[in-house]
Amino acid sequence: MGRKPRVEYAGALYHVMCRGNRREEIFQCDGDRDAFLRTLGEVCERTGWRICAYVLMPNHYHMVLETPEANLVAGMKWFQGTYTKRHNARNRKWGHVFQGRYKSIVIDSGDSCYFRTACDYVHLNPVRAHLAGTEGKPDLRDFAWSSSCYLSASPQKTPDWLDIGRVVEEHAGRRDGRGTRKAYLQYLELRALDECIADGKDGAGKEEAYRQLRRGWYMGTTGFRDELQDRIDAQLSGLRRDSITGEARRLHDEREAERLLSEAASIVGLDLGGEELLKKSDERKQVVAWFLRKKTTMGLDWIAEQLGMGSRANVGRAVQSVELSKKAAVMHWVREMDKMYGCVH
Repeated sequence: MGRKPRVEYAGALYHVMCRGNRREEIFQCDGDRDAFLRTLGEVCERTGWRICAYVLMPNHYHMVLETPEANLVAGMKWFQGTYTKRHNARNRKWGHVFQGRYKSIVIDSGDSCYFRTACDYVHLNPVRAHLAGTEGKPDLRDFAWSSSCYLSASPQKTPDWLDIGRVVEEHAGRRDGRGTRKAYLQYLELRALDECIADGKDGAGKEEAYRQLRRGWYMGTTGFRDELQDRIDAQLSGLRRDSITGEARRLHDEREAERLLSEAASIVGLDLGGEELLKKSDERKQVVAWFLRKKTTMGLDWIAEQLGMGSRANVGRAVQSVELSKKAAVMHWVREMDKMYGCVH
């Protein structure tokens, strides 16, 4: 079964989340939470990670973290494996604590808005679950198991591995300190009131960025997505296509199809930007359409759009026409493509 690829590079910023096995609780008591945070501090010491925000919910956790080195996968393997052993030893249990793979979303560090939104999302999780304050009167000070608890304390009391000052400074536009932390906490409390939360769901003010955090694989601009896709394409070189899944695979497939489209057009002498694209029955376009159906996963609609062939039905007819054609030019192009790409079976 395909998996979403892990994107690793030096200086990467991530939102990481993982649930308990079968959505069961991963913390039986405060002792487990203390053990989790101690283990988190240890993995930061081993890997150089900087935790910018975290929250420990009953059956899952969230973190925003930076990896100065490209070591998310190795660090998470040690971290979750070590906590699982310690949790099971403390509670005289065995087996899995976490459910499947952790979710990691890469955050665009080039635009601080995305970083701030991710940290706010993490800090406001207890409010959404009605664990901080009372309904209608959220109070983040009521929840001790989040990095937000350090906003009302002296910066000197913050653990070395926790870089909450980063989001404080991004929000305030000035140096981290008691005053800026208090201002950020007040901001979060206002956000908590504005969320209009009912039955655990966001109200109408939900940001698009939250959707990216919950369901996406990256959080940032389309330019940032393209940069990530370049990294993924290089990372996937030599791997089976079915080893990945999700939007990353779709983008990977589309890029590969665009490359093959350009190469096939060159073989048949088709100018993709020329007026000839208006001719839906052009034999060169028909051969390219046949080639794309043979060598890519793109659908008929995509091919029709790229070649200006009007409708998917025209593409289907073009593919059949090439398969049956006895014309010398068409057969020559097919042979050339078969030599290069192995199209004829």
